[in-house]
Amino acid sequence: MEGSSGQHEERIDHTISDTAKQISNTIAMLKGFTRENMDASFETLRKVKIFGVQAVEKMIILTETSYDEESTKYLFKVVRTARIPIEYEERYNWLKVFELLAYLLVELKEQEQIYETLNKEQTSIIIVHPEETVRIKLSVGLDDST
Repeated sequence: MEGSSGQHEERIDHTISDTAKQISNTIAMLKGFTRENMDASFETLRKVKIFGVQAVEKMIILTETSYDEESTKYLFKVVRTARIPIEYEERYNWLKVFELLAYLLVELKEQEQIYETLNKEQTSIIIVHPEETVRIKLSVGLDDST
């Protein structure tokens, strides 16, 4: 979670810096999760999403970082935004805020199932063919250049 600017005025340099920090941190979390699941299926790992929240002025921005569906590259994207209602006249903006929260709740419930599957694969409760493992698909390396 990152608070980038005050309610009344955005500081662009601060927002850019915080966004870069969020990208870096969510990729680092995904790398750590990857290291812990090297014997699981890479296809299952691709379903893992790391969420981030950033507040910029009166906006909430929900992001997710995951592996690209067609490669081993990281994918960072904005999935929802919502304007925070401050005054009574802005009350209808609550719908977007609640929709953002509902989206996050549904996604987190799905992530619990994905984590459980990964755990079963990592501990060989679910058998994964060696050529389908994270270890082989990523060629063992998770250096900073990936």
